[in-house]
Amino acid sequence: MKQATNAHYSLDRFIPRRCINLELNHYNLTHSEKDYLSSTPIENELLNETFINTAKYANMITNYRKLLLRSIYQQTPDRPYQMPVLDVPEKTPSHTWPVKPRRKPLIKRPEIILDMPDISTTIYHHVIDWGKSGLLATIFHSEVYLWPFRDSKPQQTDSGGTILDCIKWNKSGTHFAVSRTLSRLSIFDAERLKITRNFYCKCDDCVITAIEWTSKEYVFSGCSKGAINVVFKNSYRSDHTIGVLTEEIIDLQLSCNERYLTVRGMSGSCVVFKLAQTMEEVFVAKGGCNYIKSTAWHPWKESVLAIADITNTIYLWNINNRKLIDKSVAKPFFREENIIDCLTFNPVSAELLVSFYCESSDPDTSLGYNFLTVFSDMHTIVDELKFHNARVPFALWDGTGTKLATVSVDENLAIWEFFGEAASDIRGKRPQKRRDIFSVFDNERRFNECLR
Repeated sequence: MKQATNAHYSLDRFIPRRCINLELNHYNLTHSEKDYLSSTPIENELLNETFINTAKYANMITNYRKLLLRSIYQQTPDRPYQMPVLDVPEKTPSHTWPVKPRRKPLIKRPEIILDMPDISTTIYHHVIDWGKSGLLATIFHSEVYLWPFRDSKPQQTDSGGTILDCIKWNKSGTHFAVSRTLSRLSIFDAERLKITRNFYCKCDDCVITAIEWTSKEYVFSGCSKGAINVVFKNSYRSDHTIGVLTEEIIDLQLSCNERYLTVRGMSGSCVVFKLAQTMEEVFVAKGGCNYIKSTAWHPWKESVLAIADITNTIYLWNINNRKLIDKSVAKPFFREENIIDCLTFNPVSAELLVSFYCESSDPDTSLGYNFLTVFSDMHTIVDELKFHNARVPFALWDGTGTKLATVSVDENLAIWEFFGEAASDIRGKRPQKRRDIFSVFDNERRFNECLR
């Protein structure tokens, strides 16, 4: 028995180039794409974790391999140290868009987790929005619920169950607009929870499906017949434009200075309009299979528009001259087979946040994995985390741009400190022309409870 044991260890101990095979050869043969975490037993173990910052793990693996190389190629009189040449992608000399990226991964575990029962996470329903006043507004059982995090006691409207699947705060966080039955758009006073205005779409038998506010209190609304209405909060005047799209409008987004408006349709169409005396069509986005999944305007560079299509390709366009700045097939650190659910620019740093969904390899489960990946340009990941076990179609920013709310199909709403504990690092990142934000430190004291 003793001899057999010794023989076993002997065979194991003297595998040729055992240590180098595990690290050095793998490192030299690694392709330019960053497959640090894919197709390994470690991957399956990490995916079982409730929360993990995969960007931190990837950095740890990279640093470990560098240290291992240095230990293998130690300097000696007859063999001077020389770092081997590795196949790595060339660094971009400058950022693709104006951005102030983080130098290391910052996002930690979620600060607050809320249970959102029966929330409609259909990707074309805008059932949740985060106002500048710090209130989360969500639609539940055909009523609006406002969540003030100071006491965690929500308030609700009393509309008789007539509110549908669309809600949007105004820029100052004092009023919100909702879609209602009978082709109505209603504006509520957030403090009194009373209706201040009602507007009717002029289409026959339609539903308001998308809403956007301007800083001057005009409200753009898109309907299921492809028409757009423009109304003013303090009057009953409205403008009606038919035939904007030939399908249901599911998303409206204004550029930072409100010169351009993106209109996205149910079947993946996307049109950009220039807002002047009339709506002038200036750009038609066409991605893979002509299906656009998500769009995002840069927070202070008005001409920059990011577009994600059904093939997971992200395009960066300059709308002023209609030129393509860059494009990339985006993917998280972990998996190559994934789906982009949404993307958005951070209002403070202009880093691009992309929500990826990866299906589980376990055939006995319907759950998968979501990765929230932060890009500093089209090819560089600076932060990434895994927490939700389902698709995340909504990513919302608070009034300061420092907190992120993610809503998943598994009925969880998580609130994150997007810059971690690096409060001093975010000072001055927002352009000077946009100073109407809350104090970062006052905002930290506002979120101090977890409700499940």
